[in-house]
Amino acid sequence: MASPLEEVLASRIQAEGPLPFPSFMEACLYHPEHGYYARREFTTGREGDFATSADVGPLFGATLARAVDTFAQQDGRLVELGPGQGRMLHDILTHLPESSRDVLEVVLVEPFETHHPRLEERFADMVDELTIVDHVAELDPARTLVIMNEVLDALPAQPVARTEEGWQALHVGLGEDGLAPERAPADEATVAFVEEHAAELPVGSKYEASLATRDLLQDLGRILDPGAVLALDYGGQFQDVWPQRPEGTLRGFRNHRVVDPFSQPGLTDITYDVDFTMVQAEARAAGLTTASYGAQERLMVHLGIVDVAKSLGAMQAVKQFLVPGGFAGRFQAITLSHGGG
Repeated sequence: MASPLEEVLASRIQAEGPLPFPSFMEACLYHPEHGYYARREFTTGREGDFATSADVGPLFGATLARAVDTFAQQDGRLVELGPGQGRMLHDILTHLPESSRDVLEVVLVEPFETHHPRLEERFADMVDELTIVDHVAELDPARTLVIMNEVLDALPAQPVARTEEGWQALHVGLGEDGLAPERAPADEATVAFVEEHAAELPVGSKYEASLATRDLLQDLGRILDPGAVLALDYGGQFQDVWPQRPEGTLRGFRNHRVVDPFSQPGLTDITYDVDFTMVQAEARAAGLTTASYGAQERLMVHLGIVDVAKSLGAMQAVKQFLVPGGFAGRFQAITLSHGGG
């Protein structure tokens, strides 16, 4: 049975022709009525389709609170992109000293207005004033710390395949059984992006070209005056991932299982691994400096996760972050700074 969004997309394809995959992915995740993240019932953890570090319990946010506390030694703005249910930020603020909470302006970047009342209610007793904006570009330059957990992997990307004839881009058309993948020559902007970041891939290889990452980093570079961005996500350095994954990393998630990203649009999470080599290069172009990069577990240890766990009586949860099989070994953490932030 077709999902509501599939019917919308089929009608659009009939009228306009095959959709470039970024347009398809954007609709699947961000359509204002039928998008995956727009659903009122959207959640993560056991009840959702996937789990994030914040779903393990308060340990993740409580550990990150140590970094936020350092930033809050002066007045500033704490911004979270993609807050979801607000779990991570709630845990950060809960374990942040009151003196630090009092000097921080808290901003959420949440494009779906249907989620705003729930977020406002959740933080009503924690901050004097909560600002929610639809897009980071709406913010003025200020001393800012941006945190985004599993945001980069949800930015619409253009999967491409290298062929003897050149780079072929993935599009979405209509087949006998509904939506179906199609290939067409990649446009000039995509080819230029891929030649910059994945030129060494041999014929037969696939890569997810996230031009949206470039746009986001440019926006972030404009609002940090000074400041820093902490991004946590799965992926790795280009050389460690794509040469070993000629099939690419595009996939869908539903009920904690990998599924066809074309199945049940609007009800399936679509994602891919983040190329952190590309992120660092695009960050430089946006005027950002890579202050640190490495496995997420290294950041957690640096921030004292074991001591935090002892104080919370959450030593069992530490394994999820430090022992392979949980989040260890799969997630990376990168800190980008601007203006000495």
